[in-house]
Amino acid sequence: MTLPLFIETTCYVCSHSVSLITLGSTSFWGPYDLDGRPSGPGRYAIGLGIEVCPHCHYCAPDISIGNEKAQELVETSTYRLILEDKTLPERARAFVCHAVVSTANREHTNAAFAYLHAAWLCDDAGSEPQALSLRHDALGQLERCGSKADHLLTVELLRRTGQLQKARYLADHLLVVTDFAAYQPLIAYQIELINAGNRDRHSFPPGEVDPTEKDRKWAEEELRKRGFL
Repeated sequence: MTLPLFIETTCYVCSHSVSLITLGSTSFWGPYDLDGRPSGPGRYAIGLGIEVCPHCHYCAPDISIGNEKAQELVETSTYRLILEDKTLPERARAFVCHAVVSTANREHTNAAFAYLHAAWLCDDAGSEPQALSLRHDALGQLERCGSKADHLLTVELLRRTGQLQKARYLADHLLVVTDFAAYQPLIAYQIELINAGNRDRHSFPPGEVDPTEKDRKWAEEELRKRGFL
């Protein structure tokens, strides 16, 4: 079950007191997509994971938190053009704005996940070209990161964007790296999809990676850590 939360908060950028609907709680069950998108009610609650100030349009998981970079960017034409981009769903625009601020703050993993959330919303809206472009943007941010989760996600995004040779090269490398031994079944499944030229959405394979334990916990922790849940 997904429960919205009605809150009163103060925008960091414009200092207005505002009333917002945000994500109170949600639930997950079943396998996650290979890019970490959850199943169950939480799959369709992602749009509630971003707050938008109705006055200055500052977008963040928590608009009461910010810095000088955020204040500067909200006033730029680049930021305003994103907000006015009708080719993107409204909540996707908010995630892209957050990605731009995160990039300026050198928070590249946060930016990557924000772009990915925007891509998921475009998937739901049937906006395939926009979803593809946003996955490319997410990849650009992940290139500046280096955690295990980021490497695994990079393989998936390379596959989903049709960069199959690069995806196979990275997957082959991860398959023999000791630190990724626990993920070998998942990586092997990725290689199977890559070899088939498959660019479609897929979930963690049942029986190979346990979605009810480690991977569900990992995906939920990643989203919460980045302030999206």
